[in-house]
Amino acid sequence: MGAIKNWKQIDDYMQHGYSFEEENDHVSACREWKKAWESIVSAIDSGNYNSIEDFDDDFGGLQSVYNWASDYEGELYNALIDDDSFAQTRIDFCTEYLDRISDKDELNSL
Repeated sequence: MGAIKNWKQIDDYMQHGYSFEEENDHVSACREWKKAWESIVSAIDSGNYNSIEDFDDDFGGLQSVYNWASDYEGELYNALIDDDSFAQTRIDFCTEYLDRISDKDELNSL
């Protein structure tokens, strides 16, 4: 969708986060990835997408949001060891992520 102007920025946040992750700088990775997530949510809402999967179909970044999300969740766990404020960030992210995926029925069967 042409209305989304921050896709490159989202991809940049993701890649910067991976750079920090490689250096085991969990807090910095999560700070970058939080910016990515907030931008993703904004893009989904402004683009009138129904789910993360729908957004991913148009996104075209180096990572899919669907796959990146599990990396972010894991890194939030690592970051909260150094800074317990990331516990709430992790809860908020997981809650919102689950609200935004399309296949909720599959999750309920796990």
